[in-house]
Amino acid sequence: MAKLASVEDLRRRGGFKSLDDLLETLASYLEAATFHLAESLRIDTFDRTDDNADIFYLDSNEEPFVTGGGAGLRSHGHEHHTTHHHSDAHGFPKLYLRNAFVDNDQTNFPVLIERALNHEDFSGTEPLQTIEVPQVAINFEKAILTITDSDTLISKLFIGPHVDREFLRVSYTSGFTTKNEADGFGKIFKGVPGWLEEAAILTALKLFGTTGKCSKEDAARCLALSLMLPQFLDKHIRFVPNARKPINYP
Repeated sequence: MAKLASVEDLRRRGGFKSLDDLLETLASYLEAATFHLAESLRIDTFDRTDDNADIFYLDSNEEPFVTGGGAGLRSHGHEHHTTHHHSDAHGFPKLYLRNAFVDNDQTNFPVLIERALNHEDFSGTEPLQTIEVPQVAINFEKAILTITDSDTLISKLFIGPHVDREFLRVSYTSGFTTKNEADGFGKIFKGVPGWLEEAAILTALKLFGTTGKCSKEDAARCLALSLMLPQFLDKHIRFVPNARKPINYP
């Protein structure tokens, strides 16, 4: 299991001595912290995934789309001005991608959208349309794609028949690659945001301080430091109730 922070950074943050047995113990708690953070942040995996393909079904009968001016979304030729369950505050649809931390370092746009009339059309037949998604439309960290007027995504989607009672397949790469950690402590994720690295360290300290396998002094210090954890996590949790989830979401 790859870690989100290094053992040495955890040792320094916790004020521990550099003892071999202790370092191995700290490494195991960092690995446990990866699981805990995935659950807390509502993330399936931090691992690099190159072949994400999330499929969404858009049906204005189920939930009317909303116009925002200009090339806004249409529903059977009628305009709607009410915010619905799977829209943002302006009424634009939000799509909840399955895996977070979408890669935004690719040469071209990191996300592709394909349209099709049937779910089966994505395997074998040519989709109706394939477009690159402007980066401004994506929250890369939380993997939320918002279809808005401001980035011309709507105008690209609405070349030809408007998107209604159709399937969208969103293809993207997510997660982090790994490297070998110094001193033989296994794998560590590369390119982890600073807040997530700090959250991993604080989570590991919290777990270490509550196991009873350290001195009372160490436990008190670990738990005191871990009190800062919410400030690193709260605004990053993937809780987006107004986003539409893929039909292939478990």
